[in-house]
Order: sequence, then C-alpha cells, then structure tokens
Amino acid sequence: MDYSVQLNKWQRMISELFPKGIPDKADWGKKEDIISVLDFIGKNDAYNHIFLPGSGGLDLEGAREAYEEGLIDLQLDNTAYLLKPSQLHFRKTPNLNWSYFYLETKEISYTGVYGDRELSVPGEELVEFSPGNYIDRGYWDEGEYNGETLPGEARLISRYTKGNFVIFSKSSIYNRTSGTYDGRHDKLGFSEFEKYINQAVNSR
Repeated sequence: MDYSVQLNKWQRMISELFPKGIPDKADWGKKEDIISVLDFIGKNDAYNHIFLPGSGGLDLEGAREAYEEGLIDLQLDNTAYLLKPSQLHFRKTPNLNWSYFYLETKEISYTGVYGDRELSVPGEELVEFSPGNYIDRGYWDEGEYNGETLPGEARLISRYTKGNFVIFSKSSIYNRTSGTYDGRHDKLGFSEFEKYINQAVNSR
C-alpha cells in the first residue's frame, strides 16, 4: 500500500464530505445523518479501518438502516454489524494522519436467543434467519434450521449491545500501530480519547 497516496485520498474524502471547508470538529446525532456519513466513508476509495469495542478492527464498506427498529447495519469486511448509534464525531488534526471519526452507541438489550448464558463480548453473533428475526449462530454452521435449509436471505451478523468505534485512514499511524487494537478508544470514551489523540499529535 502506498501510504502517502492513501492519506491524500483520506484528505480528499474529508474535503468532499465538507465542501464548504473542513471544520475542526463536526458531530451528527440523527440516525439518518450518521448512516449517510458512514456509508460515504465506506464506499469511498480512501481505505479506512474501523476499530471495534474490546479489540480488533475491520474495514468499513458501507452503512444502512437495519431491519430491527432503531439500529443501523454496518458492512465490515462483508459481514453485518448491528448497533444503535448515539453520536458520530469527526475531529480534524493538524496532521491528516490522525484525523478520525468516532462512533458512540446506545446500550441495548440482548436478544434472548442465548438465554441467560454469559457472553464474553459486548454483543451476540447470530443468524438473521429473516429480516429482524434472529436464531442461534450454530445453525449457520449446520446450514439448516428445524430440518429445513436456511433461506437465501439468511445471514451471519454481529449485534453489538454497547461499545464505541473509531475510524482512521488505513494508512494512518494509528492503524499501523499494533497496540491500538486493544480497544483503548472504547475504554477511554470519546472525551478522553480526544485528549489522547491530541497529546499523540502534539508529541510528534
């Protein structure tokens, strides 16, 4: 990957998002606006990487409204991630390497598919058997449910009950630092993460 080319594309993408001039900060609270911005990022040719709550990260490919009321559907590396958005923030930094989008979510209840089983992550991996209807993930491996083959519309999803996400350029220093996969953005929360990034930028 040519890092300089991708960082230029990241800057261009941000410029297209804010045609009247890139602000130091921007915030979106309406679900429709959040979907629009995330979909724009995901479908742009500027490579991005979205860091998940807990640990790990994937590439955002698009966003849309989920079948379940109040949730949005993020396409991350061809897999659906469902969550309830609260606020999406953009923060500009002097070095475009560090400009980012931070997505806060609202906590939601588990589906009950797994009963009272304690889950180790802030969410559930499920099969969406039909739009908005969930069954145990194990049926995906079996390829059938109640003796019948899973319908073509069935899909594997991750439904997050809480947690925050952050998006950087895939060529950014943040993404190229392996330690950032520890979910620090989620543990810190938005305000503290903003301070953390500002300190990182100022120390270079």
